[in-house]
Amino acid sequence: MVNIESLNPIAVFMFISLRSFQDILKCMRMIPVFKKFLSLSIRTFCSVVFSFQLYLLTQNYLQFNVRKEVTNYIANQIELPEIHILIPYQFAFDINFLKRKYKSSFESTCMYFTGKKDCNDYITNAVLFSKKFGPSLLLSDIAKHSYPIEKFISRLHWSESEEDPVEIGECRLKRRASAAYLVLVISCLDSTGSPIKVSRARAAVYSANYFLGFPLNATAC
Repeated sequence: MVNIESLNPIAVFMFISLRSFQDILKCMRMIPVFKKFLSLSIRTFCSVVFSFQLYLLTQNYLQFNVRKEVTNYIANQIELPEIHILIPYQFAFDINFLKRKYKSSFESTCMYFTGKKDCNDYITNAVLFSKKFGPSLLLSDIAKHSYPIEKFISRLHWSESEEDPVEIGECRLKRRASAAYLVLVISCLDSTGSPIKVSRARAAVYSANYFLGFPLNATAC
């Protein structure tokens, strides 16, 4: 048996250091193995989680889970929009006045469409004829000689009452000139200048299937 006390301390220290160094080398050799194991574990975990999420998404898609009940909310108060009605100019004037006052423009417009100075295209091709002929009209003639708006719209009907909203001051009828049409404007505004709101409940009381209606005289010319 070796007596430890008889050993040289330096030799003992070197022996212990050598053993510790060997242990360290063994641990260092284990590090790459541990890193591979950790990397493989993370990859496996991520693959499992991804696969599970993909399974859930696929299952939800195949089940086609959609909302089957839709609730539509319609307010009881509905604003009346401003209404614009476009009247081709040849229907907004006495046609004889246009043929007499704007003879050259009228004939050239007919020539453009039919090759003749006199034509019925102002009736059969009303929109295009008005677009071609309209810019030649003077604003003063539109204001003075075009038919009054009452010629086209005799009265208004609405769901708020049996009275004409024009007569009681709730709505107004106006004319405006454009390049191609005489524009009839129906506007219903309150005291603040905002669109008037009508009640769906009142429409039911008066058995009306509309909020604002009017007869349009399309044969004014």
